[in-house]
Amino acid sequence: MSLSKTPTITLKRVSAAIMAEPDQNKQHSSQGEDADLILSGNRALENGNWSDARNFFKKALHAEDHPEANYGLARALWWLGDIHGTLDHYSRAYNAFREHNDPARAAETAMVIALEVISYLGNESVGAGWLARARRLIRDHKLHQLEGDLQVLESCFAGDDPDTAEKLAREALQTARKTGSSDLELRALSSIGVALVNKGRVDEGMSMLEEAMTGSLGGEPADPYTVVFTCCDMMVSSSKCAAFERTLNCIRAAEQFEHRYGCPFLHVECRVIHGNTLLATGKWAEAENVFKQAISQTKNSIPGYHVLSVTGLADLRLKQGKPEEAERLIDGLHEHPEVLPVLAELHLNQQQYGKAISALQRRLELIGESHLESARLLELYGEAEIAQGDHESAFERGRKLADLGRSRNCRLMVARGERLKGQALSSADAPADARRFFDQALPEFAKLNLPFETARTHFMIAEGLQHNDPDTAISEARSALTTFNHLGAAGFADASAGLLRKLGVAISRTLTRGRELLTKREQEVAALVGEGLSNPEIAHRLFISRKTVEHHVSRIIAKLNLKNRTELAAEAVRGMDRSE
Repeated sequence: MSLSKTPTITLKRVSAAIMAEPDQNKQHSSQGEDADLILSGNRALENGNWSDARNFFKKALHAEDHPEANYGLARALWWLGDIHGTLDHYSRAYNAFREHNDPARAAETAMVIALEVISYLGNESVGAGWLARARRLIRDHKLHQLEGDLQVLESCFAGDDPDTAEKLAREALQTARKTGSSDLELRALSSIGVALVNKGRVDEGMSMLEEAMTGSLGGEPADPYTVVFTCCDMMVSSSKCAAFERTLNCIRAAEQFEHRYGCPFLHVECRVIHGNTLLATGKWAEAENVFKQAISQTKNSIPGYHVLSVTGLADLRLKQGKPEEAERLIDGLHEHPEVLPVLAELHLNQQQYGKAISALQRRLELIGESHLESARLLELYGEAEIAQGDHESAFERGRKLADLGRSRNCRLMVARGERLKGQALSSADAPADARRFFDQALPEFAKLNLPFETARTHFMIAEGLQHNDPDTAISEARSALTTFNHLGAAGFADASAGLLRKLGVAISRTLTRGRELLTKREQEVAALVGEGLSNPEIAHRLFISRKTVEHHVSRIIAKLNLKNRTELAAEAVRGMDRSE
């Protein structure tokens, strides 16, 4: 198996298959003073009290390097996000189980280590070695009770060969039904669903994934790892096949589990998708925490997932009106395809439309136009075409995107496609015709609970109607401003406030609130304009050319949605007054 071929769907979802609770007899097999501590630790694990479990197992290990205490501590640390500690204690547990002549527990532990080494450290050769150890133990000792877990694990690792993955998962399903293991049955169903989605049988695969997730969240299994397994399968697969609503439903369905045990979206890829969904649905503080956790978790492990995590945080910074910070985050990562959407948006903001289109083309060539991510890319592509005056191409791109969304029953694609059509017509001085398409996009964004995109659509409607229907434009701009302020989207809020001022509405939002949108140099230029300096005087003061000053002033006026230099000077003065 190659990470380069299967960087996402196969590696982050197998913990449930190989981290089942030890048999009750084995839980009670510990001898000596640490037996009660180990029992208490396992009870804490069952109840989702990860910190308590960690403390119990650590106390038990003070007395003896017991395999069950190491195994339990590794489980607790996994939930607490300490991957290196997890691997350390699983390795100790494996060695101790071998010394205690317990091949079943050693095989279980070897499968766990195989998963985690590949998933979090990206070391395929070492992971394959651990999997081979587990396979040998199971076959040499005829550990039939673990064959189903091995089949599920091997199915997951065969993600680049969906036929083989499906075959192994169906064998695991038969094993589960023979043994009566509900956990194994749900994991096998989930694995079959993943394989079917990868083979293009999306409806059939998603149906099995939903069945598995619903069963795990409904309390059928005793092991919370099965919930992690099925939920992450569902998240990754729904993202892959553009089923955004299913991703949202997965998060909503897991809320009760999250309240008791913590977030089930623990695997790195699943965590990043979760962060992106939180970002899209307006939960920006939670999204930031998820991205930062993922960045920390992947800093010294799989580079691809680290880049995805950094890109998620950079995207958040863009929406917050902090382009310089977004640019710093992705500095040095431009060769990674995952960064291209954020890079393209930065180029658009800098009015470098050719560079933006080039970045978008590179990403679209890799993922195709049917991927969920392509909806955003195609809309950005259309916006770059509009900026270059090619309204017809942008409208046609929006039409194709909306049609693709309808054919795949993806409302997010439909909404972005209809909105792009509206933008194309609005920019071509056809606001009345544009309104029809904006009105089709707006309720779709609202139904999907995407406040940022809903507010952007309100703002686009306001921009288009500002000359022909100023009253409606004011209402739409107010709606946009309220949401942008609530989200903390400073740059977009400044633009909404600027539009309202153009329409004659008194708005208190001033340059002090818009400074997050400006670069440090632009803030310096704006302040000097407020002091009444001319362009030559500013150039002399800052040791830059007059042409550069003119460029900065034009960009500041555009960013803050002001009419002219006079308005900029007034804004700068008000900003300085408020800051004093």
